[in-house]
Amino acid sequence: MGDPFDPEFTKLLVCPKCKEPVELRQDLSGFFCRNCKLLFKVEGNIPNFIIEQAHRWEEPHGNG
Repeated sequence: MGDPFDPEFTKLLVCPKCKEPVELRQDLSGFFCRNCKLLFKVEGNIPNFIIEQAHRWEEPHGNG
């Protein structure tokens, strides 16, 4: 089925809280901000960038 998000478009997306770039999770379930440690979920191929509805995100530990 492929990636529902155009890679060129996702490069333009920023965190609504700190304005730093966000990254799309590999499983396409959300965009995360490394700076704020927030995960903005994607539901029905629609990203939700409402800060109050974001989830705390922890970077995976370990080196692979």
